[in-house]
Amino acid sequence: MLASPRGLSLLRVRLDDSSRQALPVWLPVGIGATVGLGLAIWSLASGGHRWDEFAGIAVLLGAAAVAEAFPLPIEGVAVGSTSLATIFVVGVAAIYGWAAAAVVGFLAMALVEIGRRRPFSRIAFNSGVYVLGGVAAGAAAAIFEGDTLLQLVLGALAAAVSFYLVDITLLAGVVSRSRQIAFFPSVRSYVYLTIAPFAIMASLTVILVVLWDRSPFVAVVLIGPLLATALYQRWIHGALDRLREFDRLKDEFIAIVSHELRTPLTSVYGAAVTLRQHELDEDRRRALLDIVSTEAARLARLLDDILWVSRLDSGRAEPFITRVEPLALVSEVVDATRTHLKPGLSGELRHEPTAHPVAADPDKLLQVLVDLLENAGKYSDD
Repeated sequence: MLASPRGLSLLRVRLDDSSRQALPVWLPVGIGATVGLGLAIWSLASGGHRWDEFAGIAVLLGAAAVAEAFPLPIEGVAVGSTSLATIFVVGVAAIYGWAAAAVVGFLAMALVEIGRRRPFSRIAFNSGVYVLGGVAAGAAAAIFEGDTLLQLVLGALAAAVSFYLVDITLLAGVVSRSRQIAFFPSVRSYVYLTIAPFAIMASLTVILVVLWDRSPFVAVVLIGPLLATALYQRWIHGALDRLREFDRLKDEFIAIVSHELRTPLTSVYGAAVTLRQHELDEDRRRALLDIVSTEAARLARLLDDILWVSRLDSGRAEPFITRVEPLALVSEVVDATRTHLKPGLSGELRHEPTAHPVAADPDKLLQVLVDLLENAGKYSDD
């Protein structure tokens, strides 16, 4: 019942990167699945199935392929995203037998993997897992073959458990081989990560099988709620991802603002304490007052930046474009920067004899130039 969780997508990458280490696992899986698929095709071809049975198998195949192509993210579950394709593969096993399940499992996975241009080793392994899982599911469902409601439920549950065990065992085997880790801890880890999605999909499989036995047309109606649930879950997951990204950006913004505010506040505080506690000559006193004035202006600019970011986030920021004399603006920024350059650095303004006016928002252009020059002074070598 396990599908394509993100946690196990790491295994797909590992399989591609270390296919030689995983060869003892994926090659037998591919060979065994080839044999099973051949027997399944022969069984279907000689089984005398009716056209309506082939139509039902085709409908479930289409549903499985779509579900495999668009995995469902499950918020709050460690595996991340899970394919609902196994609901339909196991449903085929319980309704039409192991042969149909093997063919549907192979086609659903192989078509999607080929469409994504996956490496051959990955296609062989993933398709093989679905084939062998479908065979095991069909064999388990046959034990409870019958028309009563209890037999249908037990058959569907047995098929789901069998598919899940095959899936988990083979996935843990290839992961443990490619990562060179112990097999049983891998099995335990994957069971822990996937038991919740398995329980959900097993219950959905039972519902599908019971409804299909009563009327295939009624069972097809189940696809609508499943699709709506999947789309809603994907939307919820995307919204929560965006909220988590906003929280990360907020924390990063607060850290940056705190760092930027600390420097001018320290300068203002130090100058104020010195002015209060010491007798100073006029030149020293004037220099400290200049520091207070300059750093206070810098604090004001930082607060303006915060307000500007708030307006941008709310969509209320509108630039004020007007005619700006660049030479006067740049001269102001350079003169202000000189007052707090570290020792060994100096600032010089070089310009053409004629500087043409530009169209800009003077406040925002001033902010950009101040940030550039302050960072240049802060991070330049002596």
